[in-house]
Amino acid sequence: MRAIIGLAFLAVSTAALAQQPLTGTPYTIGKEFAFAEDGEGVSGMACLAPDANGARECLVVNDEVEYADIGRLAGTVLESAGRKLAIIFDQDKGQDILGTARNPMCKNEKGKMIADGFEELDGEGIALSGDMLYVTGSHSCTGKGKYKASAYVLARVKVASATTIGTSATVERTWRVADMLAASTAGQAYGAKKEVGTNIEGLAVAGDRLFVGLRTPVTDGKAHIVSAPVTALFAAGTAPLDPGIVTSHIVPLGAGVGIRDLAALKDGRLLVLAGPSNEQPEVTFSLWLFNPAGDALKPIGQLAPVKAPDGDTGKAETVTILDEKGKTLRLLILYDNIRNGAPQEVSVTLP
Repeated sequence: MRAIIGLAFLAVSTAALAQQPLTGTPYTIGKEFAFAEDGEGVSGMACLAPDANGARECLVVNDEVEYADIGRLAGTVLESAGRKLAIIFDQDKGQDILGTARNPMCKNEKGKMIADGFEELDGEGIALSGDMLYVTGSHSCTGKGKYKASAYVLARVKVASATTIGTSATVERTWRVADMLAASTAGQAYGAKKEVGTNIEGLAVAGDRLFVGLRTPVTDGKAHIVSAPVTALFAAGTAPLDPGIVTSHIVPLGAGVGIRDLAALKDGRLLVLAGPSNEQPEVTFSLWLFNPAGDALKPIGQLAPVKAPDGDTGKAETVTILDEKGKTLRLLILYDNIRNGAPQEVSVTLP
């Protein structure tokens, strides 16, 4: 394992972020997403290029279902396109998945190991690279200490065209992200309880490598980003991932601050959406710029609070890059505890 330890920018702190408040412009929701029936928000989204009319198709995921919803973004309206992409299938037993499942040996409060059904993706991150869309589960023990194997899958699907997400393409799935986590600097947390165990919430593909950002563990104010080559993760056969090709980055975001999402810039740097590693109300949501090549971390700004209808503070879970021109980005931020994600457009200038 190659561990790259980035500690240089620890001094850029909450004080620096507080000087750059980022207030969003709300978008309108048209037709609701299928998962919104239970009031659910959005935990991951990636969008294709605009079509001839300027509208985009987007793949959208929620962490309580077994599919991804296909959305349509036109102007400032985000809505369901009325189509789904199945990631976990009817009567799925985890067959035809590359690599070999790595049981994290999750334990409940009584120390007993319990396996749950193969039925829910627990989708947390989506990334687009070239003509491939990638979707990852959380790779986390459940809140009740169960092992739900279907949450330990990374999937990818080839889009039908530059502007269209098909629903009939073959979905490739792999177990090897668990190998990646076990070989990383967060490896000792693999299989630990949900509040401190490995918990993926961010996903990005830059160049030939796939990156995951972890909400937990966070130790001494440091979160984790882990990567491996895409070709190795999806190599044919059942062989596990070679631990020697895994790269770990330790990201000093601050006490109790984990990674909520990642997005890749054109030059391979990563946009990091950060927030509470668990439920700490004093920890705000913020955006950072991270360069994996040199482990350079710079603050961008702190997101203005967004309130859910019930009065709770919105939990920013998704950052999608709508436009990148030089140092200026147009972003869409979505929330996992607000029905349909409450999309907000935010403009930022990179440091």
